Amino acid sequence: MLSRLIDTYTFHPFESREMEEFVRKEWETNRKKHDILYLRVSLRASHKKVNESLLYRYPVYFGKPMRGYYSQSKLKTLMDVSKIPKVDPSVRYILGGQVSLRDGSRKKKDTYVFHTWGINLESHLTEDYKTFVDRHGRLKRDAYENLTVDILSSLLNAAEKVRVERKKRVAHVVLPQLGLGAFLTGLKSKEDKDWAIQNFLNILIELAKELSHIHTHYCIYNADRKRVIGFGSNLKVYYKGDMFQVLKGLQKVDLLIAVNAWDSKSWVGNGMARDPTIDGFMVAGTGPGRTWQNSSFLHNPLLHMG
Repeated sequence: MLSRLIDTYTFHPFESREMEEFVRKEWETNRKKHDILYLRVSLRASHKKVNESLLYRYPVYFGKPMRGYYSQSKLKTLMDVSKIPKVDPSVRYILGGQVSLRDGSRKKKDTYVFHTWGINLESHLTEDYKTFVDRHGRLKRDAYENLTVDILSSLLNAAEKVRVERKKRVAHVVLPQLGLGAFLTGLKSKEDKDWAIQNFLNILIELAKELSHIHTHYCIYNADRKRVIGFGSNLKVYYKGDMFQVLKGLQKVDLLIAVNAWDSKSWVGNGMARDPTIDGFMVAGTGPGRTWQNSSFLHNPLLHMG
């Protein structure tokens, strides 16, 4: 099945052939290690809708299916494409599992990647935009904040669940700006954009007080200057921070969890080597992700059917 997924792309999806061989070898020798777990963020969606969203996705989706990036005939041998559901804002979950690192480090330590997505307001056509933006183009802040709380609390509580199961003293979570980059471009109000960015941080500060065994490392790319600020003992904010360098700097911790900024309609990794975002960097090992190449492509749900 892994070969069929990789062959569906019309381009070489990984940073290099060596990176692909590493992923293939992990599937052959450490398949059980890559078993996936998922946690529902919203309980409003039925299990049926969640399962459809997990299994029926486009290989590459940049606001629309990027049909030149994959073979439609090969995709049809993997799934019934007519079952790919429309985006439903109530269907939200965290997918994740353990990974190995290509450089061989952390072999005796626990390393995870969690995949989830933020609220997508990149254009007035998205379902999230229709849900969270009013007819005047202004953000419905209460609803937006409530879902952001759900997303972040679910992420950090998933980390806490793994920490307890693995019997570790603390878990270190490295987190990018979920939904605060391209997903904010459809908002016209700078005031709303600034509020959304600050609201995300405010929620993390409050959650840090509740989850003392979770040490969160929050990376903000689009800052004016490079600095690190601590909030309490277990939240660090890296302004102009490269999350992959932060991950590299945490190689000695016992439990390390990287959060991937995924998409609601794509396979894990989305545009892979042609995706200039965290999803591509994290899963294909390209760009900044070259310093922390890992096996998270093996979290694609199609590999775990049955």
